[in-house]
Amino acid sequence: MTPQQLSELGLIVDRACDLGDEQELLIIIAINSEYVETLNGSIEKATLYYFLANAWSGLRTIRHYKDKSSIWNYEQDEINHEIIYLRKAKKEKSFLELPVEYQCSILTNLANIFSHAGRTVYALRLYTQALKIEKNFFMARANRGLCYLSYLRLDYDESHKIFFAKLAYDDLIQASKYIDLYIKNGIHVEYHSDLKAQFNAEIQGIEAHVQKDFLLTNLELDKFSFGKLQEEQDYRRWGLSNCLFLSSMNDIGNHSIAVHDPLNLPNLFSDIDSGFQKYITYFNQMKQEYITYRHLLYEGIREKTNKLYDQNTALTDDYDYNLYDIDTEKIKLAFRGFYSIFDKIAYFLNEYFDLPHGEKIDFRTVWKDSSNYKKLNPKFDGLSNLALRGLYFISKDLFSPKDNKSFITVVEPESEKINDIRNHLEHKFINIKLIDVSEYQIEDKREQSKQITRDELENKTLHLARLVREAMLYLSFTVHIEEDNNRSTHGKYMSIVLETLRSR
Repeated sequence: MTPQQLSELGLIVDRACDLGDEQELLIIIAINSEYVETLNGSIEKATLYYFLANAWSGLRTIRHYKDKSSIWNYEQDEINHEIIYLRKAKKEKSFLELPVEYQCSILTNLANIFSHAGRTVYALRLYTQALKIEKNFFMARANRGLCYLSYLRLDYDESHKIFFAKLAYDDLIQASKYIDLYIKNGIHVEYHSDLKAQFNAEIQGIEAHVQKDFLLTNLELDKFSFGKLQEEQDYRRWGLSNCLFLSSMNDIGNHSIAVHDPLNLPNLFSDIDSGFQKYITYFNQMKQEYITYRHLLYEGIREKTNKLYDQNTALTDDYDYNLYDIDTEKIKLAFRGFYSIFDKIAYFLNEYFDLPHGEKIDFRTVWKDSSNYKKLNPKFDGLSNLALRGLYFISKDLFSPKDNKSFITVVEPESEKINDIRNHLEHKFINIKLIDVSEYQIEDKREQSKQITRDELENKTLHLARLVREAMLYLSFTVHIEEDNNRSTHGKYMSIVLETLRSR
């Protein structure tokens, strides 16, 4: 496909979306979804992925317009395909060769769909990536402002809400200034005027609830201590920069206000007859485990273990360029530990929502109807709990060998690789290499063994740590939303005010 033909296809997709032409979009998808997979890595391939995502987004808009009740359906084919194609475009090596406008649009559209799906934490990260490429990309700026407002509504911690309101205000004000320039220059005046009205309504809503003086001042987010000892400061800076603290404040940037783990469950409402709830204990255990695995990962990557702990270990040279040391084992333990927390979250959901799964449950299957695993549990499908939907979409980033029998579509192209690493760590063998041996065409013939580089192990474990952190935030917010709903439930309920056991 020539560059001109590619450009024309993009215009055809946009026109079909504007006209609500469902059949035209289906034809475009049918023709190009097979063709794009025949291409080698190229600008054409990344661009086609982007256009296919736009086509699926158009279909979603058209179908929701026809049936507004479908918006809260957790499993939507259009969303799944849109995410997959945008992620494929982002992962292409040629992504950085695309025009800046396309790069920013791919990241912003991916953030938009994840924000819509409830993954506000991940969406904020993507908006910020787009703005690092082009700080004046106003759609990323505006939508990040709206995402801050979504986060504000999810977070139960009242002390955090004012910060998200301020950040949303700043982004929306800045986006409005960009829109004024478009209107002044006569560029899509009607479209940009509608956006201006929408943003102004949000700005006025913020001004009605937050003092104007606060909105006009600079936030002081870096006046908090990293600790007295150098080793503590190094650890906290590492955790902050990798967004690994259990604090929603870590999602607004690398500021010292976030160098602690205040996340807990919100105050609970319990039936008087049921007594004190057990969910606090469950959450405490998951939180302590997460913090422990986080520190293990840090020690494995940054704080090398004193050699005296294994200096007398006698290992036979296997002539296979494998890496053996305690620090690598710490990273492997952290990987396995982080992954295990997902199943604990599943058990939490199973009991909290009084599901009938029993002991045989995991994070991929907890969402299913126990009588028909090809359907979503009716308790979840259509439930207007954005944080819970965010949790559900995190489960779609994980892979299970049973997925060929599942109705849940995996939307993370790397999910099978992560599951493969976990499977070998738990049940088989994994060889950690100092270099990428695949470049030298060295194959390991042993079926029970897998080989990856030390860098890949570190990166995958960091990715997993961020995913678990995100899931724990959504779990807390899910309970917050459900407990708020319990306040209006008929019957006699008592509030259980949660006290902090200890502060770190």
